[in-house]
Amino acid sequence: MVGERLAQHLGYRPALWAGVAGMACSGVVAALSPLRRARVTEGPQVAEGSQVTEAPQGPDTSETPEANGESAAAGVGA
Repeated sequence: MVGERLAQHLGYRPALWAGVAGMACSGVVAALSPLRRARVTEGPQVAEGSQVTEAPQGPDTSETPEANGESAAAGVGA
C-alpha cells in the first residue's frame, strides 16, 4: 500500500529506490539488534527439586521396513 502511494506521487523509480533503501535498513536494524547475540540452550531449564520426564527423541521407527530387516526398495518396480 505504501509502495503504491509512493509510486502514484513520486513515480515508480523513486518508489523502487525507497523499497531498496527500506530493505537495506531492515538488514542494518537486524544486525544491530540483540538477535545476533541470541543463543539456543541445550535443554529446558528446570528448577531444583522439580521432576522432568524424558520426551521421546524421535519418531517410532519400529514399524519401518528397515527396522524389520526388510529393504525399503523391496517391491518397488515389481
